[in-house]
Amino acid sequence: MRKGFLAAACAAVLSSTAAEAAPPTWLDRSFGSDGLALQDFVGRPQTSAQALKILADGSILVTGVRTDGYHVTPRVTRLHPDGTLDTAFGSNGVSEIALDPTTFPNGVGIFGITVLPDGGIVLAGNVTSSQPTWFFTTRVFVARLTASGMLDTTFGNGAGFLTYDFAPFNATAYLSPVGAIAADADGGVLLGTSKGPGQWALVRIFANGTIDEDYGTAGSSAIGPLSINRIIVDDTNRAYLSGASMLSGRLDLFRMLPQGTLDASFGEAGATTVHIGEPGDLAMPGSLMLDREGRPVVGYAPSPQGSGSVTALTMNVARFTGNGSVDATFNDDAQQDGGPGKAAISNPGPMNSMTYAVPNAGGDIMMVGHSLLGDGIEGPTLLRLLGNAASDPAFTALAPSGEPWPLRVFPQSTATDYATAMGVDAQGRIVLAGRSFIEGQRGCMFVMRIIPDRLFAEGSDPSSAPNACPD
Repeated sequence: MRKGFLAAACAAVLSSTAAEAAPPTWLDRSFGSDGLALQDFVGRPQTSAQALKILADGSILVTGVRTDGYHVTPRVTRLHPDGTLDTAFGSNGVSEIALDPTTFPNGVGIFGITVLPDGGIVLAGNVTSSQPTWFFTTRVFVARLTASGMLDTTFGNGAGFLTYDFAPFNATAYLSPVGAIAADADGGVLLGTSKGPGQWALVRIFANGTIDEDYGTAGSSAIGPLSINRIIVDDTNRAYLSGASMLSGRLDLFRMLPQGTLDASFGEAGATTVHIGEPGDLAMPGSLMLDREGRPVVGYAPSPQGSGSVTALTMNVARFTGNGSVDATFNDDAQQDGGPGKAAISNPGPMNSMTYAVPNAGGDIMMVGHSLLGDGIEGPTLLRLLGNAASDPAFTALAPSGEPWPLRVFPQSTATDYATAMGVDAQGRIVLAGRSFIEGQRGCMFVMRIIPDRLFAEGSDPSSAPNACPD
């Protein structure tokens, strides 16, 4: 079996018993072959997809790290719009940032990506600390690549990357890595970062890597004791930030003016809060988007206090009005659990699994999460809500238990599929990237594209689908 990307069908049949109840597929079968692409570099060393960006022409950038022992190396993969590897990017489709092991003995974790108006690619993350790998320092790493995947020597005094010490060096930033990043209309980069214990801020960086000292106060805008998980910029260059205070039981949303001050016309003095549960509950914002009416929509997965930090029991979405108040017309008649302005759909999943909420042109909201059924079957899962938060009766993808059915990459019951990054292209198609593992075998990274408004069941032949990652 050839190396590199292998496009293959996604098997929906888990067993002969489950076949009768298996859900329809939503894969865009013009992407790769049957909607799925696999890359063979997960395993030892393994690669994790952490973020993705879809370009105007439909090309897809997937960023993350290659892990070799306790050392992590940043990398970016580029796909053509049809899902094939763009071999003109970087080195045969992959751009990997080689770092001096003396300066970066444990490497760098990358969790965010954005693209500047001139096509430059900017990555953001944290310098990793000592073992275990998934602990980070608050030392922020930012790199810029050219559109062809090479380090851009106009950034960082010729190196193509810089580190920033916004907080006391080597302080632990576990569970709060830097990954919220967005480009503004003027070619600057907005970055959500920790400024110390319990303090986060929005920083603006010029295209060459220097701090914009005129932004906010001396180059940054203090937000408060929350982690900034997502940033988007609207057509008027205002920035929206979503995040959550650690174990606070709340979700926060902010809007910033282009000069770096809170927008006093939004919410209460620029901020609004949604209580997601009891004090001590943890919200994990996975997505922040504006719908066709300019209303912010946040997808998140809460982990309830007392759950042992192992499960996210629901897929959640909150919708706000354009002026920042909670949208009381959403879920106003208890169409779902949660209360006015927010909806919670039962979906047992593992701790730290992301929930994405994607508003479409028709006003509906596509929910993407991760489901862990009682029989051990797990993987990405989808459902659709109408504009008032009611479940769409025309979109059925439920397991016999009534819970969302996982969309599987491989048919084996021992396979585990995690969607760790999401993007939406100009046609409203959802792109998911993640990793798939089969017990006792090597793993691989997958990228799939989904057409949420159509059900593509034709052309699926489970017998010809792969049952392992490419060699």
